[in-house]
Amino acid sequence: MPVAHVAPFRGLYYNPAKVPDLSQVVTPPYDVISPKQREELATLHPYNMVHLILPSPRPGDNPLENRYTRAAALFREWLREGVFLRDSTPAYYYWETRFELNGRPLTRRGLAAVVRLEPFSKGIILPHEQTFSKIKADRLELFKSCQ
Repeated sequence: MPVAHVAPFRGLYYNPAKVPDLSQVVTPPYDVISPKQREELATLHPYNMVHLILPSPRPGDNPLENRYTRAAALFREWLREGVFLRDSTPAYYYWETRFELNGRPLTRRGLAAVVRLEPFSKGIILPHEQTFSKIKADRLELFKSCQ
């Protein structure tokens, strides 16, 4: 049975000298942030992740200058300014998120790694069970702009 090729990578993380309190810069997933919450997060800290993951559209946006290209430019600026640091060696990144749902404590665990993409037909990489075309297209545009 074929298996996925999984590898560590050199991740980025917030520079503690520039962002000593991560609670000021982390956000919920972008697709659950309301317009009001987006503005609250944006004013919480100048390096809040919402500026990158949910940039606001502006009148006059066009294919060459738009919310995705602005997010990409901001990302590159934060890299130049040292807002993010890159790990010196490749690693796998494990995390836990604790939260409550209907009064019940839950823990969601995750692992980030590089995975070689394969056609779904090979059965090596399985698609997420519920994805939405509009959301995938939005995230793809942001990803392509940040390359």
